[in-house]
Amino acid sequence: MQPCLYSPLPRDAYIPNGRDYGPVVATKTINRGDTIWNLMWLSYPMFDTLPGSGKDWFLGYIANPTLFDTITCDVGIYDDLDTMLHEHPAKFAAWFAKEDHSARATYKVGGSEWVATVLARAGEAAVRLHSNVRFEDNVVEVRFGGR
Repeated sequence: MQPCLYSPLPRDAYIPNGRDYGPVVATKTINRGDTIWNLMWLSYPMFDTLPGSGKDWFLGYIANPTLFDTITCDVGIYDDLDTMLHEHPAKFAAWFAKEDHSARATYKVGGSEWVATVLARAGEAAVRLHSNVRFEDNVVEVRFGGR
């Protein structure tokens, strides 16, 4: 199943200054990397400072390696989380809001603030993607190329 990517730009836009290392690049090569990327983007608003930042990318971005490790762990362990991160962000947010997050490693790092951040960014992504997506019963239709 091909996931719906939540970030407004392609993943490569979040690789600062063409670096070939780091968590964003890692998501391109690891198992469940697309859904890990979705949860990373939802969890860490500082990613939005990277596109177009050039050689000074580090001035507006503070890495959080623990967040990447816990997200990778959670998405790798919890099949339901991986499955829902393939869905449209509105559907993911509705599911995520009802979940008990206390067992997840990422919750232990970010707490309720992390949950609020994920839900807020999922809402933003849903609004941005809404014009291209139509829900009918259990079918999601995605229109590509402005059709």
